[in-house]
Amino acid sequence: MTADRPEGPDAAALDRAFAALGDPTRRAILERLSQGEAGFADVARPFEMSPPAVVKHLKALERAGLIEKDDEGQRPIYRLAPQALAAPRGWLDRFARFWDGALDRLEDYIAEMDAAGEDDDDPAAPEDGPEDGPDDGPGGGPDDGPGGGPGGGEDPSGAPPARSSKRQGDA
Repeated sequence: MTADRPEGPDAAALDRAFAALGDPTRRAILERLSQGEAGFADVARPFEMSPPAVVKHLKALERAGLIEKDDEGQRPIYRLAPQALAAPRGWLDRFARFWDGALDRLEDYIAEMDAAGEDDDDPAAPEDGPEDGPDDGPGGGPDDGPGGGPGGGEDPSGAPPARSSKRQGDA
């Protein structure tokens, strides 16, 4: 097995299946055939393309093992192949198990953080205690720039004073 691509008998079939599923026309054909078998005219009808172009799509789906063609009668009948998507689905299921597990762990972690956060004060609330020196008042000393002096805590732009982003208990 290489790092780039799996090997083995199933790898080539998987490649063909995903290549076939990568085309929107082929996916539309599969959607149509999921409703039941159909003749060529019924399969080709919704597409604005030549009959040879539709045949190319059908052959790609056949090579991928996603559909079967019945030539017994005068006109071919197409249907989904039994277990057509078993190989791609099995391959994708491995990743679904990974993501389900990863998302479950993330959900547990968030729940733990939420539970731990219920004990903390509101993180948007100002910290307890003075932000400036004990005798400076709400805006600092008279020469401290915006917020200090006669304006007492207001920014000349009219914006509210900034709050500390440091939560209580954080060092």
